[in-house]
Amino acid sequence: MHAPLGDDHFNVMRSMLERERDFTPVTTSVVDRHVLARGSREKVVNNISQKGEE
Repeated sequence: MHAPLGDDHFNVMRSMLERERDFTPVTTSVVDRHVLARGSREKVVNNISQKGEE
């Protein structure tokens, strides 16, 4: 999941997902509005790649 910094909907969704025991873990990417405006694709791909290496 990725969302703009300070997105209340994202914060609520994340807290709901963390309560679900059988939910598959997710990687989150929080980006500021400037990054989101240029496109967050590279940041998301990098985060997924880093998580895969862990």
